[in-house]
Amino acid sequence: MQFSKADILALDPSLFSLEDKSALIRHLYGDAKEWTWKSDLQTKLRFAWRWEELKSSAEPKGKPFYVNFDQLCLAAKKNPPGVFSPTVSAFTDWIFRLYFPPKENVSLRNGKLVEREIARRHIPLLTHDRWKLIHDGRGDGSDDGMNISPLAIKNTLMRGSPDLVLREKRTGKILIVELKATNREAPTDGWPNLQAQLWAYSQIDAFQDAPEIILAGEIWGFALPRLTWRRTVRWKKGDAALEQRCTLLFNIYKSHIESARNS
Repeated sequence: MQFSKADILALDPSLFSLEDKSALIRHLYGDAKEWTWKSDLQTKLRFAWRWEELKSSAEPKGKPFYVNFDQLCLAAKKNPPGVFSPTVSAFTDWIFRLYFPPKENVSLRNGKLVEREIARRHIPLLTHDRWKLIHDGRGDGSDDGMNISPLAIKNTLMRGSPDLVLREKRTGKILIVELKATNREAPTDGWPNLQAQLWAYSQIDAFQDAPEIILAGEIWGFALPRLTWRRTVRWKKGDAALEQRCTLLFNIYKSHIESARNS
């Protein structure tokens, strides 16, 4: 029987340690200098660990985001978006700007773009034998990806492009993952703009035949040149609290746009 490197990397970690696997690979494939077994092993382990976090039901440690939702809605009603763009990014950027005084918005927005680029370049793909990657939106630099009919405003479809979308081969379940790199604290519930972003992506037309849609935000902290995982936040489409909060914020956003168009 022939064993590939992938076969060895997939061996049960409770039975074969990292040292065991590297020894097997060296034995079968020769000197480690000839190939990148160490990098392959670390990547495989990182993926396994990330999947464990995605399915974990453990109570998260830490604190939720500090903004009171009633206060956030009040700020949303008082602050219409400056320019309307029918994209998920425009909607969630508007939410992001509600957290901070206007004079700080330019600096924070630029910092957010830098963080986005770090995430795009340095966070590796999430892979698994049972899941197929069906969309990789990390490198397109655009949010003009897929139609979201339920979030149409005045007959204009909302569009969005998630970072990663995977479909479970056996069940057809959809997993939507948004990647974040930040030097700020990572609250237990992410941030309202991340919640709204995942919620909006869960409405994408192309995914509505899925029996279940899982939403995850992977939050990484950075001290270049490396990234360190901080937290994974998770929901499912239909989560009552998430639906209530994000629907309310979207309706406020929508009312601003419709009012502006009618004036």
